[in-house]
Amino acid sequence: ETARGKLATLLEGTDERDAIVERVAATIGLSESVVPTEEIFWGVRKLLEAIARRQPLIVVIDDLNWAEPTLLDLVEHIADWSHEAPILLLAVARPEMLDARPHWGGGKMNATTILLEPLSAEDSTELVGNLIGDETLARAVQGRIGETAEGNPLFVEELVAMLVDEGVLRRVNGGWESGADLSQVNVPPTVSALVSARLDRLQPSERDLIGRASVVGKVFQRSAVTELSPPERRDDLGAQLMLLVRKELVRPDRSGTTGDEAFRFRHILVRDAAYASLPKEQRADLHARFAAWLEGIAGERWLEYEEVIAYHLEQAHRYRAELGLSDELTRSLAASAASHLRSAGLRALGRHDPPAARNLLSRAVELLDDDRERGEILMHLAASAVESGDVQRGLALYNEVKAAARGANDDLLGMRADLEQMQWKTLFDPSANESELLSLASRVEARADELGDKSGTILAGFVRAEVYLTQCRWMDQLNVLERMRELLDPREEPRLWVGCAQMTSNSLRWGPVPAAEAIERIEATNWGDEGRPAGRLGFTAPLLAMLGRFDEARGRARAARDYLQERGLRMRVGDSALHWGTVEDLAGDLDRADRVLGDGIDILRSMGETGVVSTLAAMRASVLYRLGRRDEMQAAVLLAQETGAPNDIATQVYWRAAAAQLAADDGRHEDARRLMDEAVQLIEPTDFLELRGRAFEALAHVEARAGRPDAWKAALERAMGEHERKGNLVGAGGVREQQAAGPPQPVAAA
Repeated sequence: ETARGKLATLLEGTDERDAIVERVAATIGLSESVVPTEEIFWGVRKLLEAIARRQPLIVVIDDLNWAEPTLLDLVEHIADWSHEAPILLLAVARPEMLDARPHWGGGKMNATTILLEPLSAEDSTELVGNLIGDETLARAVQGRIGETAEGNPLFVEELVAMLVDEGVLRRVNGGWESGADLSQVNVPPTVSALVSARLDRLQPSERDLIGRASVVGKVFQRSAVTELSPPERRDDLGAQLMLLVRKELVRPDRSGTTGDEAFRFRHILVRDAAYASLPKEQRADLHARFAAWLEGIAGERWLEYEEVIAYHLEQAHRYRAELGLSDELTRSLAASAASHLRSAGLRALGRHDPPAARNLLSRAVELLDDDRERGEILMHLAASAVESGDVQRGLALYNEVKAAARGANDDLLGMRADLEQMQWKTLFDPSANESELLSLASRVEARADELGDKSGTILAGFVRAEVYLTQCRWMDQLNVLERMRELLDPREEPRLWVGCAQMTSNSLRWGPVPAAEAIERIEATNWGDEGRPAGRLGFTAPLLAMLGRFDEARGRARAARDYLQERGLRMRVGDSALHWGTVEDLAGDLDRADRVLGDGIDILRSMGETGVVSTLAAMRASVLYRLGRRDEMQAAVLLAQETGAPNDIATQVYWRAAAAQLAADDGRHEDARRLMDEAVQLIEPTDFLELRGRAFEALAHVEARAGRPDAWKAALERAMGEHERKGNLVGAGGVREQQAAGPPQPVAAA
């Protein structure tokens, strides 16, 4: 609560203060909320912007080359999306970091890269002179070490410190003099060897202390080292630490705990050398003891420390295993580490952080002997790999799940792996047999019900929901999702809970539930996180437009887009054109509808997306047809044809309807009729009322141009029925206007 209070104080007067506090708190383990990555990025950026508004802010990030991909994404997000706030991000990293982010080296807006070159001979001499205050002696030292140091300032500093340790350099009468022939000094060949040589010259008690401190990490607390030290060495621990400070091996650091002192190794190489000096058995013991100490002090900040605790337990197990120890303690360490890694990995999945999830869950798998537990974690890894674009890796992992299931004699686990694997294959192969997928889902559900296994029932339900989505069978999907909501616990499965909420809202928006009722149900849907308004705003905007509430609809569509833009979610900004474009179309502002749809297409095409692009292009073709912009309409139809999947019903119907009307206007009645027959065949099995209404309106136009007024009338009556069932007052009103105006004039066959 104290930390939350400090955050709130920093954000005093900031819009959405409570939302920012919640996201930052979740980021650093002060909240049990599972917040998606985009919300974390937004919260951290807003915090920095709030601080920077008071005075210019410099954020220093050291050793960025060790960062996980998500932290690099956060840095990039802040650099790209901070507006009107004087923030300087100063990131220090080794050159190999540019392998992960090549564009940071050049060609990126608001970014500059500075390469720190080795010190010249003159600079090295000046550095030595600053350390010992004697220019003549500095030149002599530099002459001895220059070739080996190669301009590395750490090497220079460490060698000067070693010369002082050995008495080669000594203070006399307030100055320095050489106590030995510098030409005879043995200079270690590398900085690592130099650091190790310095540590070898420490007193045994000092070496023991710095070794124990190295287990904690680059920064360590006095209380932690006290816990890791034998009782007989604890009394003079403070004095020993100050000796290490005077010898420039460690430095005082800021402590995050009142009443405790913190220290930092002067360089990571010092920490590594101290750690390397410890025998494996001692490392194992110290890691286990430090993990136990962390567990004891964590208290309410448990989530903040869990990954660190898991790491130390993992290391303790690793060293015992390398020593050939396979006793109960070794197995217990493995099980505890795996449990913590699994817990942290699932939270990473919940916040949509695939790199972290893969890291944590893969390490958990390596520690487990139990096939059933391994199989369950491998299921998560497989799905995460496919969702991240590594399809072949993901599908291969399902085979590992099935092998684990056989080892555990768990037929349901194997069936679940088969089902997920088939589901992904179906999504990537439109020609796949969806009936086989539904049949397998039924078998999984039956077996899960037999065993009372909720996870199998949930998986089977989501598979059905995905199939019904591709088939535009919205009520079937909605019924399945409502059952899933009864089975899911948002605390145990936050990701599935939110996914279910999003799919439910999607079904209500596109499906046959009347618009007014759909709005109420979407707004009442519990997404598990009140910070996700974009979905509610986006889904309800076109429904409001169907009711003729255009100002409100436009306000919600704009707010949804602004929310997504503020969080840097460009792909979802592009997707949002589906909703906003529909709003402007229903409102009768076809020029604005064209601009909204065109902007969405441009955003998504720049990112290589095709699935939503095809639908936006097909919808735009309909708008351009009504605007009379024939050439642009044909280009939109071509884009929809090139990018649309054969089983993408919305895309295939929209472009056919537009192309059929144009063909009918040209007198190409056979082409027009063929296109509309194909479109109607696609929509008849669906309950996609909005699309059905549009299709039958297009069919009416085709029939009128062919000189069939009775068929025109029948098609409009069907269109009216579809719009009225959806509660689409605007769509139904448009049909009435067409009926009142009478059929378009017939066109002679070309």
